[in-house]
Amino acid sequence: MNYRFSDQLDLAKLQEFYDGDPRLASGVFEAFVQETVTALPDLSQLYLSGDLAEFRRLVHKIKPGFLYVGLTSMYGKLSDLESQCEKVTEVADLSGLFYEVKSKLQAEVPWVEDELKRLKEFEAMPL
Repeated sequence: MNYRFSDQLDLAKLQEFYDGDPRLASGVFEAFVQETVTALPDLSQLYLSGDLAEFRRLVHKIKPGFLYVGLTSMYGKLSDLESQCEKVTEVADLSGLFYEVKSKLQAEVPWVEDELKRLKEFEAMPL
């Protein structure tokens, strides 16, 4: 029995990374939830504090994980945000893009959490 990822995620990218290995995907998805998702409140806090350098550093740090869980458009948005950080002097100058990213995160991160649950259920199925 083969595992099929949810259509909300970039299926081609996930196939490229995991080649149908749900156990490998499960480990990466779990790491994403434990590390990246738990860092998202810090992103908002850094934005509110106005610390542009640390804000940019955290955006850079979390960005790659979005590729590995099939949120390629989110990766693109974070790349844009990181790039804009280099062009402004204050984090407040990023407000439109930051709130767009934040809204997209709130919508899409639950897809990853749901996918992780599905992966765990698939792993628990008898062969």
